[in-house]
Amino acid sequence: MKGGHPKKIQFLVKRLNGFETSGTFAEFGAIYDLEKDMLKDIMPRLSRLTEGIQFAPRHYHSLPGRQLMLIAMEDLKELNYRMVERRIGLDYEHCCVVLRKLGQMHAASMSLAKEDPSLLDKYTFAPLPGSDEKPGILQTYFSLNFPSLCKIAKNWEDFEDISLKLEQMKDNFWDLVPKSLSRRNDGYRVLNHGDIWINNMLFKYNETTGKPTDVLFVDFQGSHFTSPAYDLQYFFSSSPQNWVREHQRDDLLRIYYNAFAATLKNLEYEEIPTFADLEEEMKKKELYGFLTAVFILPLACMEEQSAQGSGHVGLSDEEARKELALIMFSGK
Repeated sequence: MKGGHPKKIQFLVKRLNGFETSGTFAEFGAIYDLEKDMLKDIMPRLSRLTEGIQFAPRHYHSLPGRQLMLIAMEDLKELNYRMVERRIGLDYEHCCVVLRKLGQMHAASMSLAKEDPSLLDKYTFAPLPGSDEKPGILQTYFSLNFPSLCKIAKNWEDFEDISLKLEQMKDNFWDLVPKSLSRRNDGYRVLNHGDIWINNMLFKYNETTGKPTDVLFVDFQGSHFTSPAYDLQYFFSSSPQNWVREHQRDDLLRIYYNAFAATLKNLEYEEIPTFADLEEEMKKKELYGFLTAVFILPLACMEEQSAQGSGHVGLSDEEARKELALIMFSGK
């Protein structure tokens, strides 16, 4: 009710079915609680800190427990937000909008964590790391698919040097994955989105010019406090158009930092990390960008689908994984 009159609201319902959290994927049962927390609690708190900047769809309702995992949220399409075709990639203007908003979100999360340090320990979930004793499902996915990549790369014309480098990495790849994902050498921590690629963002446009004016993020299923370089490496390796990635990355990183630093300054945050600090974080997480480029980007650009899909089955089933790898690394 608004002013004594009923108000019509159109919303989306996101449901995680029970079968999706059974068996191999029991470790993903916490993602429902995580995304619910992000939309219901954390994103509104970040918005209040930044005087109303919206980062995600508004949360309307969610169910407790895991018998029926359901989140009702704002329908962004009703607000004229829309997605960009994933295989086209983001041009420079879209990237600017994304990185300004991401810089604001990262900065606000640092301020929030300073007010409430318990968040740093509460939101430590990362979908990738695992360990040697109990590897995470995506760590296993990376490690099992790397030999497939090496094999297929041998047939790429004019990429013999790349194929050789991949082959040299193969024997110690398992050790490289957890090393690249370790949080122990983080210089400073922000709340990472965790899956910040083109399909997890919706844009609003100026009706006259057609240029992007705002972006909102969705799918907060891997959000956790760690180095900002994780989100940045993931974004740069997965979402911009090739020319933008190759020629305008440095400029875009500066745009991100300016928004990040300005937001912290407005929040009167002491000891704002410098641009040199950010560059150091990016250097330490370069391998994560490589992992994204060779595993996530091909998956995002696939035109074909594995007969068994590219979702959970494609990650865990042996035959589905092999078929998926062939499609991914063959550029189909």
